Amino acid sequence: FRQKQKRLHNKSKISEKKIGRSKVVF
Repeated sequence: FRQKQKRLHNKSKISEKKIGRSKVVF
C-alpha cells in the first residue's frame, strides 16, 4: 500500500504541475 501511495503521490505531483492553477489529483 505504501508503494502504491508513493506512486500515486508522484503522479499527482506531475499532474498538479501540468494543470497548474487548478489542483486536481488524478
